[in-house]
Amino acid sequence: MEIKRNIIFYWLFLFIYLEVLTKIFIVKSVGNIFFGILNTLIYIIIFYLLSNIFKEKGNKRFVFLSSIIIIIYYVFQCIFFRLFSIIFSFNSIGMAGNVIDFKTIAINVALKNWYILILYFIPLILLICFRKKINFKRDKLKNIFIYMGSGIVIYILSVLFLASDKAGFMTGEIMTIDCGFELNHDLSFSDMK
Repeated sequence: MEIKRNIIFYWLFLFIYLEVLTKIFIVKSVGNIFFGILNTLIYIIIFYLLSNIFKEKGNKRFVFLSSIIIIIYYVFQCIFFRLFSIIFSFNSIGMAGNVIDFKTIAINVALKNWYILILYFIPLILLICFRKKINFKRDKLKNIFIYMGSGIVIYILSVLFLASDKAGFMTGEIMTIDCGFELNHDLSFSDMK
């Protein structure tokens, strides 16, 4: 009998892989990745719990559809950064309208970075190839409660780490620029004498 892997391993791979790619292609560094991975663990548990709502066929559809949406979001994030040199946020939605106005530029950026886009879709390709080796059935209730408890602990830890991060190393408030200077965005007027 063939052993099928729990769906949480796919979610682990997907989110950590996409987070590392984002660090490489947008931030251009994998430094300070600890806090990013700690935050993605919360999303991993949330999507694991959501992929245990339906029966096997519904869970499989949910995993495929949500994977496509998540990957497209990360690809959009990368293209948006390549166009505007800022990370997409809801505050920058007005600039997203500019992408529609300059769709040929956006298409050129996507075509110029085709290899990056392919790298973002590797988890989906692997999901398609190994779908028969993944268990899409509902997990045992005991395991679901263990992961829910883990999610709460991880959330509390991430809040504590964020609150205790006075130097800004995990949150990225101190940023290294290509020329080697460090900027601290946490300066106040009293610091500038």
